[in-house]
Amino acid sequence: MDLSSLPCSVNSLELSSPIVSSATVKSPLNPELTTALKRKNVDIKSLADEFYGLYDVDPLLVKRQLVTAIIQCSGIEGYTYGKHFDEANLKDMLSKQDLTCKNAAILEKKFKRQFSTFITALFHLDSGFIFLNDNFFVMLLTIIELLMSGRWDSHRIMASLIGMKLMTSVVYIQERIKDKNSVYKGSYDNKEIEANLYAIWSKLFTEVIRGGLRDRSSSVIYNILDEFIHWSVHYPFALLSDDIKKYVLRSILLKNLQHRRMVYIILFNLSKTSHLKKMLDNKLTEFVTKELVASLNAKGYHGEIAMKILLNVIDWPEFALDKRELELVFMAVYNPNQSIGVQAAKYFFMTQLKNCNSLQILQDLVTFTRESYINNLDMLVDSFSWYFFHHHNWEEWNQLIKTDSSTVVSVTSLLYAVAKRLILNEVPKIRTNLCNKFKEEDRKDIAAVFTNYFKKTWITILSYHSIQINPLALSDIIKILEFFDKEHISSEILLTIWMKLSRICLECPHCTVIDESCRMMVHLQTKFNWSSKEKTIVERQMEKLRENIVNDFMQCLMFPSLLYKDCEVLRGQLCSYAKYFLLKDDLYLWERAIHFLINSSRNVFNNFSGLTKLLMDFLFNIVFRKHQEILALHSQVKAVNGQKSLHKSDDILKEIKSQIYCLEVLLLPRVCELETIFTPLLHIEQQDIRIQTFLNLLKLYELYGPHMAEHEDLHILFINFDNDFIKQMKLFMIDIMNSACEEKKMCCFLLQRFMRLIGEGVFCISNIGDFLVNYGNNSSHDEIVIKSLKFYTKKHKTHFKKLAFTVFYAITVIFEMDISQGVLVQDAVSRGQTVLKRVIESNVATTAAMLFSIYVHIIDKIVEKKDPNMLQLLEPFTHLLSNKSQDDLVKILEEKVPWLTKKEFKLRAF
Repeated sequence: MDLSSLPCSVNSLELSSPIVSSATVKSPLNPELTTALKRKNVDIKSLADEFYGLYDVDPLLVKRQLVTAIIQCSGIEGYTYGKHFDEANLKDMLSKQDLTCKNAAILEKKFKRQFSTFITALFHLDSGFIFLNDNFFVMLLTIIELLMSGRWDSHRIMASLIGMKLMTSVVYIQERIKDKNSVYKGSYDNKEIEANLYAIWSKLFTEVIRGGLRDRSSSVIYNILDEFIHWSVHYPFALLSDDIKKYVLRSILLKNLQHRRMVYIILFNLSKTSHLKKMLDNKLTEFVTKELVASLNAKGYHGEIAMKILLNVIDWPEFALDKRELELVFMAVYNPNQSIGVQAAKYFFMTQLKNCNSLQILQDLVTFTRESYINNLDMLVDSFSWYFFHHHNWEEWNQLIKTDSSTVVSVTSLLYAVAKRLILNEVPKIRTNLCNKFKEEDRKDIAAVFTNYFKKTWITILSYHSIQINPLALSDIIKILEFFDKEHISSEILLTIWMKLSRICLECPHCTVIDESCRMMVHLQTKFNWSSKEKTIVERQMEKLRENIVNDFMQCLMFPSLLYKDCEVLRGQLCSYAKYFLLKDDLYLWERAIHFLINSSRNVFNNFSGLTKLLMDFLFNIVFRKHQEILALHSQVKAVNGQKSLHKSDDILKEIKSQIYCLEVLLLPRVCELETIFTPLLHIEQQDIRIQTFLNLLKLYELYGPHMAEHEDLHILFINFDNDFIKQMKLFMIDIMNSACEEKKMCCFLLQRFMRLIGEGVFCISNIGDFLVNYGNNSSHDEIVIKSLKFYTKKHKTHFKKLAFTVFYAITVIFEMDISQGVLVQDAVSRGQTVLKRVIESNVATTAAMLFSIYVHIIDKIVEKKDPNMLQLLEPFTHLLSNKSQDDLVKILEEKVPWLTKKEFKLRAF
């Protein structure tokens, strides 16, 4: 860095003190700072007090010792300061550093913590004067730059640490300058400090314009410059020079993101004042506007600051956006960065909706959601949540639903999304940089207002013709019941709503509406407070509902052809019944359904696929419900065990465990029964039944497979599915992959479900070999398989040997090699080792090289870069080739996996 133009150059910083060399003058600190910092039980605060006390005696010597400690602790132990700071000497020493830097003090966690604490304590003692006066700040920046360009990590770690402390200094001084009444210790007043800081900043910024900073040092320097530029808004005239204009024009188009970042920060600071107009002419304004809009979806800092700049200049005619640019701003509402999304929503509101009344604003938002090609209401509502929180009221939704029947689905969907965001205070999981969450008391107030209004109007809204004829809108209106606050609704109103839901459950012809009605009935029963009178009425109505559903169920089994047209409705009723209302095990219904599936011919399955799927769903939901009950009881056991001084805890535990035992005795035989019945259905002609059967079997295996034996509490929920069951599942999956992929993407969905269980370790990893055999035939399937293997390597790092030999064996099958023929061993490692032995015996180097090439290609996709576990996955090839041929393997490694070419990796691998 060229610092010669500063009032006192760092490169020739002569110390005017009579002290001429640190080597000739005894340090007043005993021992010297470097040695003192390395002591084991050093009191950092006392050391900082002692060191700072010497500053009034000899400030130049204190700074010398501080610079010496920084450089020596970074690994250059032979460094001495001399008469002045010699930049060339330090640069030469850095270039000659050897492996001794691996033992640098700064690499030790404890010392690094001590050193950081010392610098912080020193800064707090003098409010930053040691760092910021007498050009010492610029000297430290030069040291940072040199250390960042050093050969060893210790140099860069020290540079980053000092750089962050300097940033702290700048921020602190910046805040103190803003305070008009602040009084600094020492002989410098505010104006002198401002001038000194600004001179340093100007020089640094000039270096940035010239492109004089090295890449590796730029991150620390740029961070410090950021702080100066934020502070420099007090001096905007300096940003209007011709050099700065040229820099803005040149750098805004560069791929160098650091330079563009600096430009955006300059524009942001200028946009706070009227000075931006002086800097930009019309053509440049138009260009900068387009560049800012284009940057909204950029990763990192650029999109956020571009949106802030556009908000700052929202009232400037020069920066008005055209229709296409406004659309791009509106699309930024869906940006994963919540800060960008919220600011984009504010920009859109200020430019398009500010002069509208609240009802018109809702209508416009509904129109935008319908016309937008991005269908994500949660993101839209999250970005506009500040508006819904402060400005809108719930009454307008009723008016909007009543007046426009053509948009009723969009309105009810938006209503549900707004209620969920405001009352539950849930932010979409994809959001980052969160900046817009409500307080708990605000959320409760919103829930109270919402409940008080909709408890009176919910029945009315439900009776609208536009709602009745549209199942999606009806489902949304039913779902908003979950946002009611139980403190603001009476049992009488609850009963009226519940009875209305029960009628919908019996009369509505749409499965989704039936399911939502059943779910809300259970929600109201369990989450709200009921009086004994209303509770009795609900139980009676529940019994009538159950009788109607059972009668329909029995008629369906006896006369399937008569009820075939209404099967979907009945299916929805029965599945919802099993999912939500099955309080006790209904053995009679179970036996009739099982009897029908066992004794029906294939013609029945093919002709009445809806009925078959109904029964499968019904039976599986019964099993799933019981499984959830067992899990809930185990949670109760843990809760009771965690309580102290509970007199009746033993009796409670006995009762709960007795319930668990009864449920398990009933459940496990039924799971085996379902597995026996479902598996043959994988081979019938109806594709939709086969797919549903496959999904149900996957769920059964996930709930009761061998992996459950590893759980301490749930080990009894373990069924030893035979190998033929898993084989049937794989054959079905491979058949679907080979036949259905071109027609529809159902195969990819099923493959994802199957691969997820392999990645989680539910299925043995050896099962993935059959899918690797087809590697390269379909890019979508390849991506799913590789993603599963990546997940497996992260979760099961101790099973790499089994994975390595599974992949190795699959590759030998890909090449249709004789060495893999006739290997019938099931165990992945044994099978792979058998094939490996044949390869070694064949002694064909080209065969081994070909195998190794494709093997490394797959492994490289599975393991994250520079993961040391990669070497474990190379085990099948460690002893494959003779010593003479090991160079071939290394050559393949260098081509396929460049980051594994380090000598130490090769030595460890072979």
